Amino acid sequence: MNKEWIAEIESRMSEIAESANRLIRTYWQTAKNQEASLNWKKWGRLSPRCRVGDSGRAYLVWCEIEFRTKRDGKTRYKIFKELAKGKSDRYHKGTLRRIAQDWELEMVMEYEDLFSSMRRELGYLMKLKKQIIEYEEKGYAFEAD
Repeated sequence: MNKEWIAEIESRMSEIAESANRLIRTYWQTAKNQEASLNWKKWGRLSPRCRVGDSGRAYLVWCEIEFRTKRDGKTRYKIFKELAKGKSDRYHKGTLRRIAQDWELEMVMEYEDLFSSMRRELGYLMKLKKQIIEYEEKGYAFEAD
């Protein structure tokens, strides 16, 4: 029974990660449409990312984008720096506001609302999975009624 529950938990975590990736693609499509008419110096400075850890848990993070120019003076490339989130399920509004361009701030806050609920659910699922594994290691088994 324990293995079935762990499989269900992992399946749900995978579904959340897939949903997050769909949201991130939508975010980027919207951002690229906005950036099309802007000078590169006004391009968005925040990027959502979804990475999956060794435990199978998905992490929804915001990265700061730095634009650098190669020595030839023509070629630009991006460097992504992951922002610290803290202990909450949300990123601090001040941190996001400090980095975001004016045009992208509202969009970032809308997506952060969605990501924070996903982070919360992922956290609960991971705690439950960990608890089941610990009980199993102690020799306990959950049984269905």
